[in-house]
Amino acid sequence: EKRFQSVEELLLALEGAPTQKSPREHRTFRRPWAIGAVSAVVIFAAALGWWEWLGRSSDSFNLPVEQFTLPNGLPVVLSVDHASPTFSLAVAYKAGVYTGPAYRDGLPILVAHLMNQGSPNVARGEYQSLVKGAGGRESYGINAGYSLFSLTLPSNQLDLALFLEADRMSGLDITAAGMEAARSLVHQQFSRDQSRAYGSAIRRWRELAWDNPINRRPVFGSTPESINAATASDAAVFYRTYYTPSNAVLVLVGDFDPKTARDRIHHYFGSIPAREAPPAPGRNEPARTAETRETVTETAVQVPVVIVTWRAPSGSD
Repeated sequence: EKRFQSVEELLLALEGAPTQKSPREHRTFRRPWAIGAVSAVVIFAAALGWWEWLGRSSDSFNLPVEQFTLPNGLPVVLSVDHASPTFSLAVAYKAGVYTGPAYRDGLPILVAHLMNQGSPNVARGEYQSLVKGAGGRESYGINAGYSLFSLTLPSNQLDLALFLEADRMSGLDITAAGMEAARSLVHQQFSRDQSRAYGSAIRRWRELAWDNPINRRPVFGSTPESINAATASDAAVFYRTYYTPSNAVLVLVGDFDPKTARDRIHHYFGSIPAREAPPAPGRNEPARTAETRETVTETAVQVPVVIVTWRAPSGSD
C-alpha cells in the first residue's frame, strides 16, 4: 500500500507535491500516438526533472540517481532498481514540434518516424523485430519540445538496447521507401487529428492562445501539402542538426550493474562525433493586456466544451 498507485502520483512526487492531490493534466505527454510502456513516462520524467527534485525532501519517494556526461556531450542518467529482472532505456532529443524551419511544419514528426526506418547497421524494420524477439517492447513519441524513444528488455539484453539506440544516434539510412512509409504515417495522423471531435475548436484555440508562430505549429503539419513538401534532404539536415549527443539525454532505469552499464554506454555512445547543440527555438510571446474569446461551431458535435488557457511565466512547463 506504500507504493505509488499511478504514474500521476509518481509525477506529483517528482514535483514535490502531495500525492493525494488530483493529477494535473498538463504534466501528461501531449503525444500523437501512445507511448505504450508506463516505464517510459517514469524514466523520462527522471531524465528531464532529476536536477529539480533531487535536492527536495520527500518522506514518500527515494530514487537513487547517478548522472554523468560523455566527452561528446551526451548526458546520462542511471537509476538502479532490482525489483524486476528488466530495464528500460530512453533517449530523448530536443527535437519537438517547435524545432526546425518554419517553412517545414510537420518535419519533426516525419523525422521521428524515420528513426524507425533504418540506421547504418540496422535494416528497415529490424529494430522492432530484434526488440520483440528478445522479449521486449519499444515505443516512441513527440512532444512540443522533444522526441522520446524508449524500450524495455530483460536484464541480459543491455548490449542489444545500447547498440540499437547508439546506431540510430550515429546516423539514419534515409531511403525513398523509408520516406514514403514515414510520410504515410504522418498523413494518417493528420487525417485522424482533423476528424476528431472538437478538432476545429482545438486548432483554433492554439491560434488564439499564442501570437508567436512557433508556438502555433501543428503537430502533424498544417496541410497534406506541407507534409508532402518535405524532402529527404530536409529530413537529413533536420536529423544532423537536432539528433546530436549534446542535444539529447540517455536514461537507464532498472536491473543492471552500474559499472557495467557505464562501461557499455561509453563503448557504444562514446565514439559518436560531438556536434554543437542547436539554439533553442525563440518561443517568447508579446505581452497581452486583455483576454481573447471566440466561439467555434461544429455541426457534428452535440455537447459543448469550454477551453480556457492562461499563459504561464517563462520557464514553466
